[in-house]
Amino acid sequence: MNIGSVAERLLLISNSTLYGSGYLDHAESEIRDFLGGTACVAFIPFAMYDWKAYTTKTQERFRAMGYQLASVHDISNARRRSSERDLRGRWQYVPSLEGAV
Repeated sequence: MNIGSVAERLLLISNSTLYGSGYLDHAESEIRDFLGGTACVAFIPFAMYDWKAYTTKTQERFRAMGYQLASVHDISNARRRSSERDLRGRWQYVPSLEGAV
């Protein structure tokens, strides 16, 4: 998913459940209206402590609605890992000379 190449819009939902309904059931029609024909969604999971579990739960729900969802924490970690690999490929580690003199 290339998030930087799509129009950026933000949907904020203050509660994910409504008494007597399932996860995001009460907001499904608004989510669908907001997303329209969008196929991929970036998700910001920082409202919960366990970002991975929160992302997995939300991915399952969005998949049931026909959307692909990627968490920004996974995307940023992938970019950081990629950058670290690039740096390791270009730079050679030189141990500190402190205390060697």
